[in-house]
Amino acid sequence: MSLIDHYFQRFFYPLPTIQEPPPGLLSYIAVIPVYNEELLTDTLNSLHRTEVPFGKAVEILLIFNRPGNDSPGNKVLCERQFQQAKTWCCAHSTPQRGFQAIDAGDLPQKHAGPGLARKIGMDLALQRFNLRNNPQGFILSLDADTWVESNYFTALDEHLHKNPSTQLCLYHFEHPLCGHEFPEKVYQAVIQYELHLRYYKHILQQTGFPYANYTLGSGFGVRADVYALHGGMNRKKAGEDFYFLNKLFPHVKVANLATSCVTPSPRPSGRVVFGTGPVIRELMQMNQAEYLTYHPAAFNDLKIFFGLIPEFYQSYRIESSIALLPVSLQHFLQEDSFSDKIQEIKANTSHVEAFIKRFYLWFDGFRVVKYLNHCHSSLYTKVPVVQACLQVFPTLGLEARSSKAGALLNALRERDRIS
Repeated sequence: MSLIDHYFQRFFYPLPTIQEPPPGLLSYIAVIPVYNEELLTDTLNSLHRTEVPFGKAVEILLIFNRPGNDSPGNKVLCERQFQQAKTWCCAHSTPQRGFQAIDAGDLPQKHAGPGLARKIGMDLALQRFNLRNNPQGFILSLDADTWVESNYFTALDEHLHKNPSTQLCLYHFEHPLCGHEFPEKVYQAVIQYELHLRYYKHILQQTGFPYANYTLGSGFGVRADVYALHGGMNRKKAGEDFYFLNKLFPHVKVANLATSCVTPSPRPSGRVVFGTGPVIRELMQMNQAEYLTYHPAAFNDLKIFFGLIPEFYQSYRIESSIALLPVSLQHFLQEDSFSDKIQEIKANTSHVEAFIKRFYLWFDGFRVVKYLNHCHSSLYTKVPVVQACLQVFPTLGLEARSSKAGALLNALRERDRIS
């Protein structure tokens, strides 16, 4: 039994049927969950303008979905959008670049949302690669309101030609910061939010945390066999990309693909509780000019903590070692049964390198966020993201030529393009 066959035996979820067989040279499949999506045509047009790698084929799977308890009006709207998309797909598909509009039907209320829709699409992509005996095909995750550059597929193909061991790629991303599609307040809000995302990634990297990466559902690709090996996408109603990618980071070879860029929409949205849309919506509703982010001091404490990890392996008195940590970590770790966890990790490792690796399987990206929220509920106060960036830029080796959010954001974008 192949790895992919084993995956479907263990993690099977009923999948819609695609009548057309996959092309023989299928190498890349982009998956897009769609629910009541007014910007879909813009995304499709950007995909239609992409270049297809020579001698290969790509597919785009549109996973139309809706909650089973959706209103009759929304169901009618979703059906109309689905039929329009089917017509568009038929008119624009070629043997080298196929578009498929797929109706996933009414999803169970308990799990309905982008996580389950993304899982259905990625599982379908896995199934199609399996039909072509191509476990090294790449499954790309995209959103229905995200535009791509013309080299969306070819940039990845060129990277993989030079770096065939890459198992997970993260696309460079940039929200639009000006234009006429949205009110000026939306663009100002997304500058603040994207600045927070980049500040968070770079300052976390400075702590020594080994998996400081972006986790956007609209900007990653994973090799099919790797997707199957690690249990596939989850069904979370929100934040599915964060949990999925943090599950993979410790186990796979990650590449940041800066030679191409995806452009997520800055639109406000209340359909999910995490991500760009809800943050922009909240900033707009609160008429808040500045995004409040985690205090740099909380990351300084993390840096001290991570630097002491080898000592926990050698220490026989864990409580004494905890007493050497900053107060923010002492409080958090005491509530998180840290001593018991360290003893468990030590019992299952035979040398310090294995201890450190296993430690970060436990103290992962989710636990970092848990710590930050914990210490900001009692010890630290969140600060405006511009203030935080001005404080940490010197430690990042960056010069703050302006105190304006847009200038700081451009400096971090440039760092990401060349890193």
